[in-house]
Amino acid sequence: MVNFSLNKAIKGRKFLAITVIAFWLFAFPIGVFSSESQKVFVDGDVSSSGDGSSSHPYKTIGEALEEVQENGEIFIKEGTYKENLELGNGIEIYGDAGSKEDVVIQAEDDDESVVIMGDETKINKVTIKGGKHGIKVKDTSKASIEKCLIKDNKQDGINIESDGVKKSRLVYIADNEIKDNNDAGIYSGKRRLTIEDNQIENNDGDGIDIEKGSRVWAKGNRVNENHKSGIKIGIDKSEIWIKSNSIRNNKREGVEVSFYQEAGKIEISKSKILNNGNYGVARVQRNLSTSSGLWANYLIFGAGNSITGNDSGQISGIFLVK
Repeated sequence: MVNFSLNKAIKGRKFLAITVIAFWLFAFPIGVFSSESQKVFVDGDVSSSGDGSSSHPYKTIGEALEEVQENGEIFIKEGTYKENLELGNGIEIYGDAGSKEDVVIQAEDDDESVVIMGDETKINKVTIKGGKHGIKVKDTSKASIEKCLIKDNKQDGINIESDGVKKSRLVYIADNEIKDNNDAGIYSGKRRLTIEDNQIENNDGDGIDIEKGSRVWAKGNRVNENHKSGIKIGIDKSEIWIKSNSIRNNKREGVEVSFYQEAGKIEISKSKILNNGNYGVARVQRNLSTSSGLWANYLIFGAGNSITGNDSGQISGIFLVK
């Protein structure tokens, strides 16, 4: 009798659990719980905004961002969009056209960045122009910038706020053209960066300017004809690898390296540093009491470099600067 009662109770609980599950599945369809990103579409040529579907797209990117505040993908049709955008966490923007020149995001307010990127954000295959900065990456944010044209901004093409060097703070910059900006092509505070296969040219400041304490992998970039130095970096507490880059015809140094007094590592290998206006590599020591003998420990020239044709010489002596 006891076993019969126990079996009856267990069956009752199973029935109740199944009933509850069935209710929730009926009341809340499975898609509600899906982790799949929401996808919406934008086409500036439509007469009025739709629901963001591919057949009834939004007219502006701003409308799409209001709908997809985080964890979504926005596909943008060919056209010019005069907007300033701030991407919430998890937002990815894709140019949905033949080339990056076909989708243009131009600042409506040229005293603000064209695009501000939050955490886990991505922007891909668009042109970004006409703002204070082309792209600003906020601190605490992991971001990816790929296959874009970033040009004609009042200050930096890409401006990255200082933060830590953990993988969760990585900024990935690859396959972009970054040119004709009024300051640096890329400026970064202390950060973890991967900079690969970009063309960075004719910016009024340095091609790449990275503050000390950063962790950087820079490979396969073409950093040419910038109005200051090609690459400007600091040794102190940094770990920086510069590999297989072409750094040519910049008006000042090819690579300008600063050192205060703290240990770090910069390694340059398999790079062509040619025909720059001053030195190929300039060594600038900013603490007069630090032993100049430490440079050999922290600035390392690996195999395969070609450093030649630079107007003031190839690798400078040590300049002592207060």
